[in-house]
Amino acid sequence: MPSKSLLAIGIAALLAVACSSATLADDQSGLTPAEQQEFFHTPEGSETVPLAWMQALHNPDGSLFMQNLGRFGLLTDPDKKQHLPIGLTVARTRDLNFMKLDMVGVNCAACHTGEFHYKGTAVRVIGAPGRFDLIRFYSELSQAIDYTLHDWGRAYQFLRDINSIPAAAVTASTSAHPNPLNSVHMSGSVDFLNDEIAIPSSSLPTASLPPDESTAILAGLRAVLEDESTRTPDDPTKTFERAPDADSRTNNSNSIPDLSNLKRLTSMVADVQIRDEPFSLSTSTTHYTAAIGSHSSSGNIFDRVRITFRLLFARAAFLYNRKDGDGSLPPGSGRIDAFDNARNELFPNFKIAANSPVSYPHLWGLNFAQWLHWDGNTNSVMERNLGQALGLGAIFEDGGYHSTLRPRDIGRLEDLARKIKSPVWPACFGGIDKEKARKGERIYQQNCAGCHAATINGSPSFFEDPNVATDPYRASNFDKPLGAQKFSDAIASTLSAIKKTAYADDNIGDAEQQTLNHKVVPIWRDTGHYFARPLTGVWATAPYLHNNSVPTLSDLLLPADQRPKHFTLHTEYEPHLIGISYDTVQVNGGTFDTTIQCNSNEGHTGKAYGTELSKDERNWLLEYLKTI
Repeated sequence: MPSKSLLAIGIAALLAVACSSATLADDQSGLTPAEQQEFFHTPEGSETVPLAWMQALHNPDGSLFMQNLGRFGLLTDPDKKQHLPIGLTVARTRDLNFMKLDMVGVNCAACHTGEFHYKGTAVRVIGAPGRFDLIRFYSELSQAIDYTLHDWGRAYQFLRDINSIPAAAVTASTSAHPNPLNSVHMSGSVDFLNDEIAIPSSSLPTASLPPDESTAILAGLRAVLEDESTRTPDDPTKTFERAPDADSRTNNSNSIPDLSNLKRLTSMVADVQIRDEPFSLSTSTTHYTAAIGSHSSSGNIFDRVRITFRLLFARAAFLYNRKDGDGSLPPGSGRIDAFDNARNELFPNFKIAANSPVSYPHLWGLNFAQWLHWDGNTNSVMERNLGQALGLGAIFEDGGYHSTLRPRDIGRLEDLARKIKSPVWPACFGGIDKEKARKGERIYQQNCAGCHAATINGSPSFFEDPNVATDPYRASNFDKPLGAQKFSDAIASTLSAIKKTAYADDNIGDAEQQTLNHKVVPIWRDTGHYFARPLTGVWATAPYLHNNSVPTLSDLLLPADQRPKHFTLHTEYEPHLIGISYDTVQVNGGTFDTTIQCNSNEGHTGKAYGTELSKDERNWLLEYLKTI
């Protein structure tokens, strides 16, 4: 009788997935097409900027911000739900529900959906590490807002594009305040990952005003914008109370809360309100003129503009504060420094440089994972995901624990993640040599199995060998205390309070809480070491090591001094090396520099780690790793 493991090699060869031009077969991901759409677009509460506003923002080079979102590592959605790429969400949020704006956010699929290219074929793997650059996304979004706010012409164009003012208010611009974007063509076609993009035609005004009304509007708008430009930007973390009707799960609330009873994110004065009906082009000249220079409570155009710009300023400040600080290491594509950023967001008095970015882990095997993250620092998936949503843009009050988090939706995303299957080696990457794989399995058992399980539900060594000597900064940074308090204790108490409040805000009772928590008593701890993860589906998790410092498994099986020091990754997969193709450079200038602190590719070296294998033995081991 052949062994179970040898049978597995044969089965893997038979089941190798035939590649399509877009995605790994649906039945291989573990999610139905409908569930994939849920995974791609279910909101977490991280929605930050209104969709219509994001569509109207321009980059400093004049292009639309949402043109070619693939530059951030986002992947096109095959079903093009709401014309957004995988991982972008649209929802209304608790803090701004009264404005009835569809907001754009980011969810876990942006970071946990990978795609590999080989000879013109793209293989998408749901649950694999993605290439999303979150910091660049927020940085460029902040720049686009800043670019829009600080030029009268662009500001007027923006207001027209989001239908806050009639077209005449823009066309009446004087030579002293020219509008350089008046000639920008906007069609009705929308494809956010390709060159052709535009604001949906339904959002553009279709009427104009007589000259006298245009002049009055223009003068009033200029007065409002000049007034607003001198204000200190609002702090988007100031306390806000839940609006009586602002159930963030509902998109069709008809009543508007009394703003005078709310301390809102935008810090709006009580006499500035928005009418329930859309702005009407039939409003009289007298109404416009009477409102110039005033803060009328009647919901006129100037109130709308004032609120729009206060929110824009607040969001720009919020996004700007999320960028890398002094001494931080830009994570780049496919990495994030989640805990240093969380520390700086939750505990601003104890900020540290965010200089230990790590790869996005794969999601398959979540059902069998007792501990999470590269250092196994928590057993609570819910609290981990609430923290992730805060890192992606969810807002919580400063001095309290109310937030925009959506625990039920986060729980649903967790349920979907638990269904994701380990990917099978794609046939279009080439067949598996069974004889080499058999030889490689023996090497795996001798050198690898003591730490890394070969099955998704295996029992590996919990922590890596302390002599592995990989870059230590991700683990050591988490251990840095907040004064006299351990960081693990501080984040445990804070996330617990935020979770408790989020459950209360969404009327989630004890029984449902137990379901969402999976009956786990949350633990957070400092470990100081990295978790030795199972290697199931390891072919789809390149680049390697926790900090993405080694582009292929073949390189990882070489001594550290023979691994590439400076390299630029491509999108093409290298099946014989198991990893991503790359160019090496002789001096600094590659997109990845392993000589920088926290980017080190050293460690995992020596006989026990396979770096003394012969070339044939290394190739046998690589062949076996394709089968698990």
